[in-house]
Amino acid sequence: MVSLPHSRSRDFESSSIETPQLLLNSEAGLQTFRLSNLRTWTLGRNQANTICLQDPCTSRCHARIDVQQNHDCYFIDLGSANGSSVNEQPVTEPVLLKHGDRIKIGQTDLLFQHRPSPKADAYALVDQVLMLHISSVQGKVWQDIFCSQGIPVAWGNPGVSLRQTVEFSAMSCRLPKILLVDIAAYRNHFGEFCRWCTVQYPQMSIVFFDRKQAAPKPSATLLPHVHRVTAFPERHLFQHLGRIEAQTQQLLQIYDGRGLRSHPLHKALESLEELIHQLPDDNALQPHHLNVSDEDVTSFMTPRDRNTPIYL
Repeated sequence: MVSLPHSRSRDFESSSIETPQLLLNSEAGLQTFRLSNLRTWTLGRNQANTICLQDPCTSRCHARIDVQQNHDCYFIDLGSANGSSVNEQPVTEPVLLKHGDRIKIGQTDLLFQHRPSPKADAYALVDQVLMLHISSVQGKVWQDIFCSQGIPVAWGNPGVSLRQTVEFSAMSCRLPKILLVDIAAYRNHFGEFCRWCTVQYPQMSIVFFDRKQAAPKPSATLLPHVHRVTAFPERHLFQHLGRIEAQTQQLLQIYDGRGLRSHPLHKALESLEELIHQLPDDNALQPHHLNVSDEDVTSFMTPRDRNTPIYL
């Protein structure tokens, strides 16, 4: 066994250190391996490895990661035929992995993550709302309403998975205060994502809506920092002024508690009315029932779901 540099002793189960993990982006999608429970993790083509890689350029037993008592992780190449690299540097001796290190094994790329627990010094939030919409009209309404209140807005790509979007934002130091999600873009596993996100990034709020325009069941209990709202109207905005103002105030409370600025909101709605009036009727998406079951929408709302294990 390769000897490792001495590490400071610390309780292996310390709650102040998040479990180290490896992210593997393959044809099967984004896979996350939590480096917990075992002190040694082996990687290679052999099925007997802890992490089996479907890569013909990797050796049968290519490398291993040793997890120390204080959660330090060392990457070790096991004399593989094609070698390994960390941050494009060839591995010739044990390498102490740091958060954000990129590991290459054969043709396989992995990302190492190991950061302080969210309840300590977590990722700082940026003053921004990140929107994921499939309707350009609905997105424009949300954007202009937020901007009228002095809140910066960024548009995300609804074709990218929610986890990848959030992880990329966090690693880029652009984790938004609010993630605004059109649930029509994410028909599957939205409840699972919300449970995962409230564990990994509890400082970020999730606001979602669907065009069913239905309110949650009275008995439903949302997870912390998860909020359900209704879609904004896309025609005759001033006929719904009371509802728009009430919902905007709700969003401002979620964002940072600021009060509603009525005059800028009304000016934004006037501009939106003029813009939308020029669109054909079929360009404004009307509320309709999506192919989303009630179970998909409310699966994360019940208290029992708070105890559901999170598998990454």
